[in-house]
Amino acid sequence: MPAGDADARVTLTIGEDGDGRELSVDPRTARVGEAAPGEPPRYDGPMGWPSYVAMLEAVAGALEAGQPLRDRHPTVTAACEHRWSDRPSVLPAGCAAGQRSPGSTATASTSTS
Repeated sequence: MPAGDADARVTLTIGEDGDGRELSVDPRTARVGEAAPGEPPRYDGPMGWPSYVAMLEAVAGALEAGQPLRDRHPTVTAACEHRWSDRPSVLPAGCAAGQRSPGSTATASTSTS
């Protein structure tokens, strides 16, 4: 942290939103925010979540249901990487263990970039 900049926060970049903004986690609060390159993250924007776990659960639910999440479709590439898209896509074979049973916890096997 630069001297005199007590409000500076270190964030961990976890991916991007499909429109060039980075998604990042604040390790002190676990909140997920979005930011244009070189700008501080916004946690109240359309791709903000109260925690990384909340984001993973929301993405998993949208993928399983084939539904958009906050006006974007979470998709999975043939290489089993997570991407955001304007259109839904079919989950490639071999990228997931199948449907979760109600009440089970999600496990993340795809990247969020």
